[in-house]
Formats: sequence, C-alpha cells, structure tokens
Amino acid sequence: DQDARQIEYDGNGQLILTPSMADDATDLDLYVMDVNRREVQRIVFLPGIDSGLLQPADCLGVDPYFVWLSLPYSGDLNLSVMVVLDLGTFTLEAIQAFPRIRRFCFDGKHMWVVSQYNLASGAISFFQKYWVSSGGFQIINAIPQSGRVVDMAFDGAFLWATFSGERVPVRINVNTDEVFPLGEHAMDDARMVCDGSFMWLIEGNGAMHKYDCASASAVGRHNLPGDVRFRNGLFDGTHLWFNWDEGNGDGPFKVAKLLAG
Repeated sequence: DQDARQIEYDGNGQLILTPSMADDATDLDLYVMDVNRREVQRIVFLPGIDSGLLQPADCLGVDPYFVWLSLPYSGDLNLSVMVVLDLGTFTLEAIQAFPRIRRFCFDGKHMWVVSQYNLASGAISFFQKYWVSSGGFQIINAIPQSGRVVDMAFDGAFLWATFSGERVPVRINVNTDEVFPLGEHAMDDARMVCDGSFMWLIEGNGAMHKYDCASASAVGRHNLPGDVRFRNGLFDGTHLWFNWDEGNGDGPFKVAKLLAG
C-alpha cells in the first residue's frame, strides 16, 4: 500500500522500489518484492546523518552487487547524498555527499552516476564512471557535459543521454569514454526506452523518435495522440509500453502498447 517513485529489476527475481513518500519522518526505506512469491520486504536504513534533512530517494540504480540511491538533502537543494547498499544483505556499503545526482545507469560492467553542478554560466553534468565487482566499486573516470541530464539508457554498447533545454542528445562509448552527438536534432526533456535493436526517444510533448542502435541513425518518428505530457516507458521483451497524461499533468493517464521493431 505504497506509491513507488522508482522501480528497478535486479536480474535475479527481485523488484527494488523506492517509496514516493517516507512512511516515517525519521526513517529512510525501500521495498523489495520477490516477483515469483509476490512477497514484499521493507528495508529501513539510517545513513548516519540527520535523516530529518533527507527526503525519500529520487534516484535509483541496481547492479548485480549493489543498490545505489540518491537522497535529496533538504538543507541544500543543490546537494544529494549517495547511499550504496549491498544487494544481498541491504547493509550500508558507502555514503557520500554529491552535487545533485540526476541519474544512475548500469552498462553491464560500470555504474554511471550523473551529478549536476549549477554554475553562474549554467549547469554542468558530470558522468562519473564506477567499476563494480563483488569486491566493491571504484570511480575510474568523470566526463563533463554542459546542461542538465534528463535521462540515460544503455543499448549494449553505448550509453545514451538526453538533456533539458533543446539540446542534441549524446552517445558515450562505455569502453573508450568518447562522446558523440546524436545527429543535429535538438530535443527537450526526452525520455528513452531501448528494445534491444532500437532506441526510442520520447519528448515531453509526445514526439517519439526511433533510432537504430547499431548505426545511431533516425529511422522513424511517431506521435502519441492528443495534447500529452509523456511520463515513461518500458520494453517487456516483445512490446513497448508508454504512459502519458493529457493537459496539465493531472490526468487522465493513458497507456499505449506498440510492437517493437
């Protein structure tokens, strides 16, 4: 009986959920659901700082070994607290203060953590690359990019990133860390879904851009119907699912199902 702010699958039969509101003013928690048994376990963790200054996690990442959480710090809106938990025991592995964390994304070997610095000249986002293993994790590089990151997705070879404010999306080679602009078409607040062969970039106004992952070329464009505000999407192995609402964001919510490919 809890609204989920974010959901991630750990690849081993568990859904990790962060609640949209804290159950208790002094508790910071998440929920773990066994997808086969439909059992839900609440994990309460106290990161060792004044939890009254922290909000429920607004960013979640999962790799085979760790759960990564970004907790907004209400004492400073430009600051996040990154908490890393052991995926098997949910014990605290690390805690670190960061400029505001926007996204986590796992590429199969590295966890990418994007944090944002707000400068007088504008926002700068750092793509911080962590090597992860059963023995721990270690930062190995940081790549600066101008602007505020909206979303990240991994296609099996490249990390894709979109930005706010009519920016051209970029692709990052996760082996060489080279950054490549995605053509010349600027997009604003685009979210992404990968179906294994194609990357779908959906702007807030419902414009859907379809890119071939292998060539990074645009191969199609669609539009969600009506006056929409796009929320998010996912791929279930066969179909793409998108949900959005109409008008000012108060609903009604709608869902579309598309055959991938």
